[in-house]
Amino acid sequence: MLSSIGNRVQKMTEGLQKEPCGRCAAMFLPLSLSTCPACMRRICSGCIIKTSAEAESLDPRRSKKESKEDTTTASIVSVCKEECADRCARQLAVRFRQVMSEQHIANVEHFLSTDSTKVFYPRPGQAVTATGATATVKRLAPLALSSMKMLGYGTIAEVGLLCVEGCTIASLVLSPQTKILCERVMPILRRHFFVTNPSESTAQDQEISQSEEEKDDSETTPPANSNSNTSSWWQSTREALSTRSSNKYASEATELALRLYYYGCNTAIERLRLAGDDSMKERRNLASDDLLDRAGCGVHIAASSWLYASRSLRPPHDTNEWGSWYASRLAQRHGYIMIACVGAGRTESALCVPSRPPIPFPAFCLVAHPHHKHAVLAIRGSATRSDWLVNTDSEPLPIFGDKNKTYWVHGGMLKAARALLDDCGLRVCLKRLANKNFSIDTTGHSLGAGVATVITALLMNEHRETKFPAPVKCIAYAAPASVDADLAHLLLGSVVSVVHHDDLIPRLSDANCAMLAKALLADDANYHARLTADKQSVKNHIKTLGKVNPMLHTRSDSFLDDNGISTGEENDRKPMKIVQEEHNLRLVPAGDILYLESKDATYSAFSGSYDELADDLGHIVVSSRAVDDHSMPALLSGLRAARWARHRLPVQRQPPIFATAVSADGRHFVPCYCCGSDPAWTSWTTDSDAARCAATHHCRACGQVVCAFCAPAADEIAGDGIGQKQTLPDLRISLPSFGYFEAVRVCRPCAFSAYTL
Repeated sequence: MLSSIGNRVQKMTEGLQKEPCGRCAAMFLPLSLSTCPACMRRICSGCIIKTSAEAESLDPRRSKKESKEDTTTASIVSVCKEECADRCARQLAVRFRQVMSEQHIANVEHFLSTDSTKVFYPRPGQAVTATGATATVKRLAPLALSSMKMLGYGTIAEVGLLCVEGCTIASLVLSPQTKILCERVMPILRRHFFVTNPSESTAQDQEISQSEEEKDDSETTPPANSNSNTSSWWQSTREALSTRSSNKYASEATELALRLYYYGCNTAIERLRLAGDDSMKERRNLASDDLLDRAGCGVHIAASSWLYASRSLRPPHDTNEWGSWYASRLAQRHGYIMIACVGAGRTESALCVPSRPPIPFPAFCLVAHPHHKHAVLAIRGSATRSDWLVNTDSEPLPIFGDKNKTYWVHGGMLKAARALLDDCGLRVCLKRLANKNFSIDTTGHSLGAGVATVITALLMNEHRETKFPAPVKCIAYAAPASVDADLAHLLLGSVVSVVHHDDLIPRLSDANCAMLAKALLADDANYHARLTADKQSVKNHIKTLGKVNPMLHTRSDSFLDDNGISTGEENDRKPMKIVQEEHNLRLVPAGDILYLESKDATYSAFSGSYDELADDLGHIVVSSRAVDDHSMPALLSGLRAARWARHRLPVQRQPPIFATAVSADGRHFVPCYCCGSDPAWTSWTTDSDAARCAATHHCRACGQVVCAFCAPAADEIAGDGIGQKQTLPDLRISLPSFGYFEAVRVCRPCAFSAYTL
């Protein structure tokens, strides 16, 4: 039957004359060619690419009158790969820059006028709940998974996992924090080495894996007029990565994860051995109280958290309109007016300049205080896929320089910073605010801290060249390694980078990952000894059907040898190969570094440049706290603890008087102080007084009536689906100034400003 159909098709096409492709000139049947809507050429499928384009950029033969009458938005079309795609992308980028700049500049001009209290992001109308097929499937999917779990399939999968020895070790010893740590480190760590089979180990491999003493560890900045060293390093890295198969890539990930876990045991053993030793404190400078207060007080911590809070709105309030409104409400509680806000909602997850290739950038907001003459540009950290595209584009790029020196920064963050300043119109907005005597600050967390640092460097250089009217300051929380050592020194006095104890992100650079690769290579014997011991323990656990170990005072085999481990068998060894040497450019956190160290449950705050704190920040610390210390609540807790450790306890004050939650006539409940909504909006039942009583809370810091979403305490609120729940974060804190030494419920604005409470 298939052969007969093929014969018929062949007969139908015998009389057709082939036509050349308008781009590659190859001959094709007319049915195999399509018309490019931009240049009207007939092209083949190999010369087509899908891209976004506006109607006016498609057909050049259209009249200007038709272009003006056609008000359709950009759509996905198939055009020529090179000429037409580039032209469509350029026109879209120009249109994007025009729309974003006009909107934000208009808001700034209106704010600077007499009416400086206008709300630019009002509360949207009635939220529209999605009712399509996709939304229905999403609501039914959790029910299907719950049904499978009730039938016992989840237990069967767990038993099957325990029966596979390779998965058993990883599933039992790797904690959730360790898995996240591996996810963060793995993309960069893979550039430096991978595991090979014994049969693949050759003399060339051994030559590449030289001893650490034979390697040149010198770290100098690339030449000022050339980036050939960095580019060649990246090119060779890509070639090495492209030669790996998917199976080898997956097995290598498991191997590296286990090696990282067992290598972290060395840090844990060393800290247990040095418990109570305060000799390191004498080598570092204690941070001043002014620097500590500058990082903990003010609006910077709150501004860095607003866009995280707005993104946690549940459907159907997860749009950009609702997110911008909620972030604006939080800003108003601190006395600031939201002037610009992009990417506040969960649905707006792909922020990028529509060029070719697209330039991703993180969510941001610009706020200003009309009375204090203070403006803050806050940039959110990594939360979407496009944010991680910025993180992974870590090839260093030159930012500016002079005849003798060129300064280098993180490539993805530099592109994102220029997209915010130029394509989103923030350079003009900040310049007009500065011309009106507004002080300008930038701030952010994680990725946002890195982009804010690069923006500060760009504007500082323009101010030095008299192109920007005022100096710009930056407070970067959990700041990543984003600038070279020379630029970090140049930013002293302009940027404060806050690093919390073992936080991974400020230490995550190619140079530190290269050092970690060498350390893992040197720790090979420890890894195999510990892995062999754990494998044997798991085997015994399965053989005895999970028999519990007895409580013993000590064990004869629990003593450490001179190297910190007990010797074990070295079966199934896999030689490790260094892919690339440590390249000669190190990126570090910028400016004055405020380092919060926790030792023996006591916090200390140190300050200095990166060179002065290199012993603490010059290597990756593999521990469970490396992930937990990165969050904003943990960082704020560290700032408070460091302040209290200096006996600067909060001033005692009377607890606030709770506001009444029911109107004077007793007929209505008071709306939430933060969002202005009915407190019962987070419940499944929203019409009864019982639901409102259960959902109404009071902030222990300000005494206002708040809902569960605006004062989260790990509450479970109604999700989008039958019986679905959304677990809120836990922002409860202790308030010693009010006599609350246990963690109590506070609203988001008070939680962000809890440094002095």
